[in-house]
Amino acid sequence: LIDEVLSKDIDTVEKYRVSDIKMKSFLAAGKVNEPTNVALEFIHQLGLPTPRKKPTSKFIIIREYMRLKRLLKNKTAEDIANLPDLDDKRQEMGQRMNELLGICIFHVEPTMLPLIVFQ
Repeated sequence: LIDEVLSKDIDTVEKYRVSDIKMKSFLAAGKVNEPTNVALEFIHQLGLPTPRKKPTSKFIIIREYMRLKRLLKNKTAEDIANLPDLDDKRQEMGQRMNELLGICIFHVEPTMLPLIVFQ
């Protein structure tokens, strides 16, 4: 039934809700590979950057860490705390899906976890 709903042309917010339920049902059943696929597919549908589900080299992890460090170079903890609230629903749904993805990806492909965190 969930796959049938996801195959229809529905609002992105509704797709997020259905994808969220699908991921949580897989997690409740003790499956971690399937929710990973669901999350990666949904994030890709949002048009947000999605890492490939494969082992990540230490070089790529360090490169992404350095990229993030450069972005935050002159920012203090107070600057980050005072950022305005996120008002882009697409980005917000992507971040929420990344939170669930982090839980699953640790069990499926642990080397991908830093890439999810650095997004």
